[in-house]
Amino acid sequence: MDAGDILNALQGVFMGSFVARKGDWTLLTDLIYLNLAADKNNAISIPGGFGPGVNVNTDLELTGWVWTLAGGYTFHRSDRANADLYLGLRMLDMDTDAKLTLDGPLPPTLPTANLSQSVTLWDAIIGVRGRVHLSGSWFAPYRFEVGTGDSALTWQGMAGVGYGFDWGEVTLSYRHLYYDQSGDKFVQDLAFSGAEVGVNFRF
Repeated sequence: MDAGDILNALQGVFMGSFVARKGDWTLLTDLIYLNLAADKNNAISIPGGFGPGVNVNTDLELTGWVWTLAGGYTFHRSDRANADLYLGLRMLDMDTDAKLTLDGPLPPTLPTANLSQSVTLWDAIIGVRGRVHLSGSWFAPYRFEVGTGDSALTWQGMAGVGYGFDWGEVTLSYRHLYYDQSGDKFVQDLAFSGAEVGVNFRF
């Protein structure tokens, strides 16, 4: 799907992260929520021109959660850069529901078809995250991780630029999350990617 189709179907979205640090140890969690819904109405003509035809109405909804929990340790720190190595788990949960209805020259008791499918994937991940200090209050954050488990392969990458203030930071970055499944499964090749603007508060 292209970005325009996703935005037209977007019902709700939430992205957030929390990082707690003590010395060189770090605990981080990350949550993404996405809800998409769309409807489609197609007219199907009856061969031979008999009758007014049939209208097929489809209502589709997709809900997805991506949750990451990990612990890390700072293995490099200098005036120019710092880097954390972290280990953890990531969960992907997706639910789809489709409602199919027909109207036209059909019996009024024709039932509505309700179809649904769901999947929950747990994967162990290992990654590195940190930042490179640029001039003044400017910096470049980065993050890369790879994992496996219920998925054949999953990986995530993020890079961007940010500016620091006394109260926190503002960042602009690009993020890509990919899942690869082997075999005939509900989730096969799945990717989330795009730009993000973030505000980080320190307390």
